[in-house]
Amino acid sequence: MASWRTVHGHIQKLDSWLVSDEDVHAFFEEERILGRGSADGQGGFDFEVAIAGRRRRVATLDDTGTVFRGRSVNELVDVMSERLRKVEIELDGEVAHGPIDLGSVDVSDEVLLEDPMDAPEEEAVEVDFSDAGANGSAEADENDDGLDEAFEREGAMMVIVDLPLSEVPSLVASDEEPMAVSKLGDALVLTAETTLPSVRKLFPRPSYQIMLSAGREEENPTLYVRRDNQKLTWSWEGELPIFRWIEPGSEGHEFVVDETGAGAVARKAVADVIDARFADIRSALQTSAPNGMRALIQALNLPEEIADVMEGTRHLAEIPNSHVFRPGSAGSAFEDRIAYEIAGEGFVEPEVMGAFRKIYLEKPWAVALASAAQTAVAGGLLADGFNRAGRGKKWKLRTVVGGWLVVGGLTRILTTSYAQSLVAQRQTDIETWKMMRNLQENHD
Repeated sequence: MASWRTVHGHIQKLDSWLVSDEDVHAFFEEERILGRGSADGQGGFDFEVAIAGRRRRVATLDDTGTVFRGRSVNELVDVMSERLRKVEIELDGEVAHGPIDLGSVDVSDEVLLEDPMDAPEEEAVEVDFSDAGANGSAEADENDDGLDEAFEREGAMMVIVDLPLSEVPSLVASDEEPMAVSKLGDALVLTAETTLPSVRKLFPRPSYQIMLSAGREEENPTLYVRRDNQKLTWSWEGELPIFRWIEPGSEGHEFVVDETGAGAVARKAVADVIDARFADIRSALQTSAPNGMRALIQALNLPEEIADVMEGTRHLAEIPNSHVFRPGSAGSAFEDRIAYEIAGEGFVEPEVMGAFRKIYLEKPWAVALASAAQTAVAGGLLADGFNRAGRGKKWKLRTVVGGWLVVGGLTRILTTSYAQSLVAQRQTDIETWKMMRNLQENHD
């Protein structure tokens, strides 16, 4: 089954006498392209189609009513520019201009020049494409993660991300803002009363991020979805209408509803990583802007207190089944990170850290015994090395190995002591987090 992603395009008409909106609709109908589109009221036409595969083939409906991968984006842009003429077309980074027909001038019988050299010089006709498509809807450049606007907006932010808990203290220390953290399946839900610019700097990048920005009162909330290096944005400004030629209730119509517009954003947001119904997410994205944020949080099976925090009517501590991290010193953030890593809430596999805890924390006597034995061996090597040096024999290898074993034994003891101290200091928070129920488990 093809994995589709939605892309936006724009057609700028450079001569309304040669091409009309009807011509554009007719082209999509003749090519049986599935998608959405409408005139922008400024001499342009915005549209949205679904593509799949490395060659970026566009979703098309065959004569039997089955969706298949049709022309590539390059081919579609070339055919469109050739057929529509005098247009500038942009689609998924591909730009093309149709043939420019400047026309011809008939020679009148009254204007016959005896000497061609007497003819006045023609003024060069200059066509400027710089503003063409300026009002179109285009995808962000591949080198730009497209999230600048998210972190320039003011207001609360919620982030759902597949991030280990051990990374959260560093984020809080970087932003110097408190953050409530909850569980959502294998992901974390981060909620803050302001923007979280540190989330953008996460490395390595998580496989998916869902960011909901409340913005100011006069602004629409904005949803940013990034998954597998693909990104989509939704601002509750509505969907483009489905192409006129597509019959309601048909397979092509259902495809457009599910794979473009709100459906594309909902599918990318939910996919197989969040236990929420696709239809509920899509419906939440289709609600009015004032209700959109709360509807989405409800569709994600998150507590309504998060929506209240986003709207500024509650505080972070009131979010159920969450732990509030508050900014502290850089040293404290580092210690928190180490403690949660040891507790199995970090990048290292929990099984590996479980073995570490069992050996180093739960059985410190075993570590002490091994270190004592190692130190005894090291002492013997050092003593023998010094004796050999006094007798003029080779001594460096024994001394170096003995010194290395001493350092290793002492380091193991100090590391064990340090780890025990960190875990003991944060034991309450660690146990509270482990006992905290998943938000999805609390949803009736």
